[in-house]
Amino acid sequence: MALTKVRLKEIYPFLRRDFPTVERPPRHIFYSRVKKGLWECTALKAEDGTIQAYAVTVAGDVAVVLYLAVNPAIRSQGIGGKMIGLLKERYGDGLLVEVEKVEETDNAFQQCQRQRRIDFYKRHGFEILPVEYWLFGIGMHLMFCGENPPASGEIEGIMCRAYGVRPGSKGARCCRCIAK
Repeated sequence: MALTKVRLKEIYPFLRRDFPTVERPPRHIFYSRVKKGLWECTALKAEDGTIQAYAVTVAGDVAVVLYLAVNPAIRSQGIGGKMIGLLKERYGDGLLVEVEKVEETDNAFQQCQRQRRIDFYKRHGFEILPVEYWLFGIGMHLMFCGENPPASGEIEGIMCRAYGVRPGSKGARCCRCIAK
C-alpha cells in the first residue's frame, strides 16, 4: 500500500463521518485551503481502491497533521500505524499533531478516547511538547515526531500557518501557544 494524493471530494464524506462539525471548518473554507495548496489530502487505499485511511496535512519544515482517520470497519489492524509511517516518509523533517487534553472534559468516554489517541501517537514515536496550547479555546497537547522539535517560539507561527491566519493578527487568537 502506498500513500496517494487524493482530491478533497474523495475524503470529505469520511471527514463528515469521522469529525464533528465543531472540529471542521465550513466546507467552502476547507475546499479553498486545499485548492490554494495550503492543505494536502492523502489516503491509503486498498487494492480495490477503497480508502482505508486518510490525512489532511500542512507541509512545511514541520508538517502538521490536521486530520487523520482510519475506516472504522478496519481499526485496530495496524492501518493507522502504517499511515503514520507513510506520513513520516513523506514529510521527513517532522510531524506535529494536536490531541485534546484528557483533563479538558468530564465525560468518561471522551477521556478514554483522548487517552487512546495520545497512547497511539506515543507508540509511533511522538512526544508531548512542553508548551501550553489552545485551539479555539480548547486545551490541547501538541505532539511531535522527528529529529528536531520546533522551538516553543516557532510553534505558534507553524500552527497559525496551518489554520491560515497571520501570527499576531486578530485571527491568530484561534491558536495560542506559550512555553511551560
